[in-house]
Amino acid sequence: MFGNTLDRALPFLMLPILTRWLSADDYGIIGTFIVIQTQLMLAISMAVPGAIARAWIDKGSNFNDEDFSTYIFNGILTNVLLFLLVGAILLINIKYISSTLHIDGQIIIIILVTTFLSAIHTIKARLWHIQQKPKKFTTYQVTRTLLNFGLSVFLLLFLWMDWRGRIGGVVLTEALSAIACFYLLVREEKIRMIFNKDYFFDILKFGLPLYPHSLSMLVITGADKILINHMEGLSSLGTYNVAYSVANIILFIAASVDFSVTPWIYQKLKSATQKDKEKVVQFIYTIIIIYFLIAIFIGIISEPLINLIVGKNFRDASNYLMVLSIAHAFFAAYRLFTIPISFSKRNSFLIRSSTMSAVIIILINLILISHLGTIGAAWGTLFGYSFLCLSTWYSSHKAHPLPWLGIFFPMKEAP
Repeated sequence: MFGNTLDRALPFLMLPILTRWLSADDYGIIGTFIVIQTQLMLAISMAVPGAIARAWIDKGSNFNDEDFSTYIFNGILTNVLLFLLVGAILLINIKYISSTLHIDGQIIIIILVTTFLSAIHTIKARLWHIQQKPKKFTTYQVTRTLLNFGLSVFLLLFLWMDWRGRIGGVVLTEALSAIACFYLLVREEKIRMIFNKDYFFDILKFGLPLYPHSLSMLVITGADKILINHMEGLSSLGTYNVAYSVANIILFIAASVDFSVTPWIYQKLKSATQKDKEKVVQFIYTIIIIYFLIAIFIGIISEPLINLIVGKNFRDASNYLMVLSIAHAFFAAYRLFTIPISFSKRNSFLIRSSTMSAVIIILINLILISHLGTIGAAWGTLFGYSFLCLSTWYSSHKAHPLPWLGIFFPMKEAP
């Protein structure tokens, strides 16, 4: 949890530097780069790390180490094919995307390659996680964080004192991480480069139901920023991204928590006793309450917090912080509700809630941004994230029934 939190905290830790060294337009370009990279990661990775992690859990008499090594190779092959497919789509539409987002086409190509590199090193990181090897995982995350921070500051000071310095740090970090993790996959997991039709289709079976969900998540988590860029400009996006990064404190804590407890929840759900199910639900509800308390606290201290950590050109970000913090609390809760769905391998249950949420968030952002400006995007994000959270809660109950309501009135386990 410590290692993952530190890695996710990096954008927040760099706020005092970037908001004092760079202009709002520069920060808007950086925000657009990170948003597109994050969204493309969903499309290129397509839950391959999750499928490999699930395969590791299933290792047994009918699935030995050599089989698992072959499975990993077929997962990487899946990422390569998705990279080529997504890349072809982007290249065909690169002029339109470039003009719409106000960024150079070369940046889009750099984002594409960077995302593929990220998909590769994520496989090894996910294995360390599911194998419960916290020392290796934390060493990896801390090294990545220090490298990312150090390279970005170095390039900003000595080469490019603009958006290129920060993006250059990201690209170099992803490239070095991918090379190191691929080497470790070959050395530790003994990757066998053999195409296996059954494993390839098993990965697709795990990931394809999530693909429409992933595409919907592109919209849910990126529509506000893309529409602000298009309707209000890079400068407004830069200020909004500052508030979003501060509110993201909740999400990087939440991501680290659910990332760390997923193996524990899987074990409890695997035992399937009523008592274990109740423990899972109690834990999830307790954590969600903590998330909302953190969100409200951040909102209350929004103005002094923003004044303390960012440059004077970004002080208006405090206007959006309360709304975005509560929105992130809903998104953090949504992440917890997806864990039982992933365990049940019924990922198709995520599609309906995410698709409906994507449509809603586009419509409400278009309406609110056109009438209220940038603050409308914050309210649209809150509405969209809350709908996603509640609909996923319902889907989670259908996919893997747990005593979500019965926890308040515990019943004895049936004999």
